Amino acid sequence: MSPVILSANIIPVFLAVTLILAFLVNYASNKNKRNRAASLDAFWEREMKANTTRKKDISNIDFITLPDFLSSPTGSLSEEIKDIEARIAEMADKKIVNFSGKTNTDLKLEYGAANFPDLSEWDSNYIKLVQLMQKYIVALKKEGYDEKAEKILDFARSVAPEVKTFRNE
Repeated sequence: MSPVILSANIIPVFLAVTLILAFLVNYASNKNKRNRAASLDAFWEREMKANTTRKKDISNIDFITLPDFLSSPTGSLSEEIKDIEARIAEMADKKIVNFSGKTNTDLKLEYGAANFPDLSEWDSNYIKLVQLMQKYIVALKKEGYDEKAEKILDFARSVAPEVKTFRNE
């Protein structure tokens, strides 16, 4: 066979493969668009339902209570530790709840949209507490208060199961 004849036979095959690939890419793209649109519609439907959910009883919420050892001063002369201890002491009177793993929509559906501002504040308090405990543990260990740092780490793990350890330990 001559090279010209071989090339003539390849062109229709190449054209057919190209058309099939173009069809498959187009099909996959349209399917993906439909799936995204359906997912987005489901999200907005759920969000609309959450925003219209009536206020529900929140008396069964399990608030985090700070133990005395967490807010009691160490007697340290370090300004950093004094500042952290004062900030933790301020948190002792606040409501603190771990809503990790729940979306805002989940919270509104479970407790009602009217309760959402309080729920959001309580979850924000939880995040602040975890951040403060992290700083506190690192500062305590840096100054040699290992025993208190371990007690706080144990407490942190009990209220925040996702906490394995803190950075810079």
